[in-house]
Amino acid sequence: DEDRAWIEFNIGRALCLKGEWNEARKYYDRAYDRMMKTKPVRIKDSAHVLNNIGNILNRQGKYDEALNYYRQALKIREKFYPIGHVHIADSLNNIGINLYLQGKHDEALDYLQRAWTIHENLYLSDHAVMATSFIWIGNIFSDKGMFNEALDYYQQALKIQKKFYPSDHPNIAHSLNGIGTILNNQGKYDEALDYHQRALKMREKVYPSGHVDIAFS
Repeated sequence: DEDRAWIEFNIGRALCLKGEWNEARKYYDRAYDRMMKTKPVRIKDSAHVLNNIGNILNRQGKYDEALNYYRQALKIREKFYPIGHVHIADSLNNIGINLYLQGKHDEALDYLQRAWTIHENLYLSDHAVMATSFIWIGNIFSDKGMFNEALDYYQQALKIQKKFYPSDHPNIAHSLNGIGTILNNQGKYDEALDYHQRALKMREKVYPSGHVDIAFS
């Protein structure tokens, strides 16, 4: 049964990568139920499932529900892992992103910076996961009109991403788009256009023609 729970969990993850959220949720629910029915109950393992259900709900725009799952996952992880553990950082990061999407920028910044501090201590040098934190922190400063600060975070994210990803990776497109938006707000229209066009070109290579990220570019 232990193996079955993880198999169902991994099927859920694979379905998430394909964007099949509802099907993925079915497998996550099965994995969670199986973990709860074992003796002893597998509370520690269940945090991974709760976290990923939160990811699905976040994608579906069900932010309050997602936050509830993220908080449950964080509570379990804080009980079972040391304070500087990567799983705690992941939970803090997810809560920060969720709060940002709800427009709660100050709360979001607190969680994202806590996650980033853990990642910085864990990895000691640049790591791909740190770029994600930088992008969302950049988004917050951008929304607050603090364009110089936002630009700095986007540029740090881009620098890290170029080390870890192929040149046409969609995560790089996110950073390029963010930099383009800042330059546009600063009145540097030619530079901004160049960044947006580079982002669009990448997204057109990676995504099907009607994908939301292409429209965003």
